[in-house]
Amino acid sequence: MRGNHYLSNIVGLLFVAAYLPNSYETDLWLSFAVHELINEVNLQFNSDGTNFEASTCYHRLSSELIIYGTALTLGLSKQKINALKSYDSKKIFKISHIIVSKNPLYDLDNYDKKTKLIFPSKYLERLEKMAEFTMHITKPNNQVSQIGDNDSGRFCKLQPVYTLLTVKEAKSVFVNLNNYNEKHDNETFWFENHLDHRHLVAAIDGLFNRDDFSSFSKGFYENIIIAQLSGSSILPSEITKNSAEYTRVGSLEDKKNFIEKYQTQLESVSPIHFALPDGAIQNLKTIAYPDFGLYIFRSNRFYLSIRCGSIGQKGNGGHAHNDQLSLELFIDGKEIIRDPGTYLYTPLPEMRNRYRSEMAHFVPVLTDSIPDNLDMNLFTLKSDDSAKCLYFGEKGFIGMHCEWMIPVFRLIELHTFGLDIYDFSTDSNAQLVNNPNVHSEYVTFSDGYGIAKI
Repeated sequence: MRGNHYLSNIVGLLFVAAYLPNSYETDLWLSFAVHELINEVNLQFNSDGTNFEASTCYHRLSSELIIYGTALTLGLSKQKINALKSYDSKKIFKISHIIVSKNPLYDLDNYDKKTKLIFPSKYLERLEKMAEFTMHITKPNNQVSQIGDNDSGRFCKLQPVYTLLTVKEAKSVFVNLNNYNEKHDNETFWFENHLDHRHLVAAIDGLFNRDDFSSFSKGFYENIIIAQLSGSSILPSEITKNSAEYTRVGSLEDKKNFIEKYQTQLESVSPIHFALPDGAIQNLKTIAYPDFGLYIFRSNRFYLSIRCGSIGQKGNGGHAHNDQLSLELFIDGKEIIRDPGTYLYTPLPEMRNRYRSEMAHFVPVLTDSIPDNLDMNLFTLKSDDSAKCLYFGEKGFIGMHCEWMIPVFRLIELHTFGLDIYDFSTDSNAQLVNNPNVHSEYVTFSDGYGIAKI
């Protein structure tokens, strides 16, 4: 299985081969790296532009790798472009023991000095969609929905976002500093904001110069670096309309039939209710990413995302969490429900499993036994990818999950002045936790690797 580790190796090799003088070996490195860059976009990014790791932060990392690798390739000198003609699958195998296709995935036959395009149109389309996904998962406070793992991984931090805190302020925020007793309370330090991903959209805008990308990433200047790296290449947009904003699942008739079918179960449930201020969902947009498994309602004052779909990595789930049917909810500047994050990987295996467990997320949980599907290893999720969206549209969401061999349903009714969440099972013996406080008290919030907040 290949993932972001392999992708980062490929991009590293691409930069090395672009820099070193031409030779038999470096020319093969370059042709191999450009070919594999395209190959990995085909493998690691879904058709809707989302990354296959089932993590919004790994989407950021892998997309950064792709945009910098793409820009570097577009800016190659004539001599280096000629080196791409040296692609030879047998010679590549001889020096690397890696099997590649007989013909390269890039196109030199139609190479134009002005456009410098050697990438397939589908590759460029996914590159644009990587930025669109980041815009859609960004809440009104400029923080992305934190789905799946977050190790704070970056390709190149050219313009990170920081907050200035005194040591005293930091001690009141970070659980990690509870036992920090040195008397430096008035000293100040910069603390990085790991969930502001606007820089990624700025970088991708460096190749496409789209008005919506530029407006979203205003104040970030990675587009200038990308433009310099690519030789000021401006690529044509491959997208006529954003398909994510037009995607619906099921119909109102399907929703009505579902409610009628399970009327008995629904009547026995006390819904979780969240009130909405007047006008909070005005000009509401519904945005769906079925390949990733994320369904979004958003306006200028409101954001609701529902996780329901693949565990990623073609079923391995190494960077996914047990978060099916979980929510992130933001209303008028306040985080109502948020994903707790990741905290740590291997240093504390128990905490690793705690943060990726069902109990750490706002999901329907069985009361008789807390499901535990974390017994394989720290980077595998035992799951059958059973989560399925049954309805998604302007009137709400219906999803089901069956990982615990017991079918569990979540119905979300969205109204002008509130939303109601109904969780139930068709198994008469199943009892579900229907209390959001159960999850929020299980772990503290972590918005970056090694960070735990009060």
